[in-house]
Amino acid sequence: MTNEQLAELIGQGGNDELLPLLWEKMRKLYIGWSGSFYNAHKERCDNCGVTVDDLRQEGYLSMLEAIKAYTSRTDEHNDTLFTSYCSYPFKTYAAELIGIRTTRTRNEPLNRYRGDIDSPLDGIEGETIGTTTPDPEAEQPSNP
Repeated sequence: MTNEQLAELIGQGGNDELLPLLWEKMRKLYIGWSGSFYNAHKERCDNCGVTVDDLRQEGYLSMLEAIKAYTSRTDEHNDTLFTSYCSYPFKTYAAELIGIRTTRTRNEPLNRYRGDIDSPLDGIEGETIGTTTPDPEAEQPSNP
């Protein structure tokens, strides 16, 4: 049975017993991705206490996401291989594991702000965002 057939059957529901079979077929791919990701981000992984085994476990979770994406695809993409749906979820899960901001969270701080330029700053009496914003016309300090 192909990866695509297994993903389809699992995605239809009631066939979770096929997950270990699909995982076994996909395991080497995720092992490779885990090693590559770890090597590319070794210092950050070490600082976060993330091991290659942790990344492999994220690989399994990302495979579950890939199954959802693969089975909800439109008819125009029916000839796409299942492995094509696996890369993005893995990179997203792995990046979130070590605290790298992903596309989903990149704009989050921008979306949180609800005040205006005249809103008072907490803890600074009489100051607003507008009064603390640098004036581009102001004279720049000289370097010694």
